[in-house]
Amino acid sequence: MSLVILGKPIKSENVVVFDSETGIFEQRFTLTEVELTNVFTDKSGHKYKVGDIIIVGEPTYVMDVIGTGLVKYTINDYEGMEKEKEYLLVLEKEIVVGEDQTYGIVGLELGKHELNISEEMSALNHTQPHPAQVQKEEFRVDLFKKYKLN
Repeated sequence: MSLVILGKPIKSENVVVFDSETGIFEQRFTLTEVELTNVFTDKSGHKYKVGDIIIVGEPTYVMDVIGTGLVKYTINDYEGMEKEKEYLLVLEKEIVVGEDQTYGIVGLELGKHELNISEEMSALNHTQPHPAQVQKEEFRVDLFKKYKLN
C-alpha cells in the first residue's frame, strides 16, 4: 500500500473513453478529488500533508444509454464516496492522468471506510451479514485500532 489517509471527497468527474476505431471502451471510472485530513502512511514518494488534494479512481461510472437514460455502472456493487463525508482510505498508485498521480482503493470496498458509520454498523448487527461484509468489518476494526480512530 502506498497511502493510508483520512480524507473528504470534494469533486468527482465521470470518465468514459471509447476507442474511436473500434467503439470499444478503453477506460470507465470516476476520478474523485480527495482533500487529505490526515496522513498515516505515505510510501508514495510525494510527502503528502494535511490539506493536499489527491485523485482517487473509483470503479463506478455513468453512461447515457439510448432508450434508458443515465445508467450507473459499478464493479462488485461498489458505492462511490459521498461529498462532505470523511473516509479512511487504503490506496495504491494507479495510473498517471495528465500530470496527476491517480490512486486506486485497495480491494475496492475493503480499502474504503467511512469514518462515522454507526448507522451501517447498526444495520449489520440486525441482519445476517454477507462474508465480504464481515471481512470488511474485521479489516476496518484492525485499521481503526492501528491508527487510533476509535
